[in-house]
Amino acid sequence: MPDNLGVWRPVNLSKAKIISANISYRLSDILTFDINRKQAKNGNDNPLIYRPILKSVLRLKKDDLDILLNYIGKRFISGNWWGGHTTVDLNWSNEKFYLTIQNLFNREYISTLNYPTAKRTVFFGVRTKI
Repeated sequence: MPDNLGVWRPVNLSKAKIISANISYRLSDILTFDINRKQAKNGNDNPLIYRPILKSVLRLKKDDLDILLNYIGKRFISGNWWGGHTTVDLNWSNEKFYLTIQNLFNREYISTLNYPTAKRTVFFGVRTKI
């Protein structure tokens, strides 16, 4: 709900109604597709803010490499529906090392209004047995 400056802020709800459907499909041995459709409303039958209506992931997994094409659909923010965004994530790992790059192409997008969203994020590590 909007504050005294007209900025929408999250509030705790006593009641919410969420209807969700998920479909997962294996296109081949290395390619899968997941899609989730969600309708989330508060007790007054208004959409919940920041909750995307649609999420989908196209995943290519081959040996040590995992590439994900992520789509997050439009969200209700500050009284308006904000467009969705697409990002690509890359994961690679073996027995000794791992590398994760989130938002590989450094896309700018809004997840939560007035809060910064991470751009490209890189994680690298070494595995060891103790």
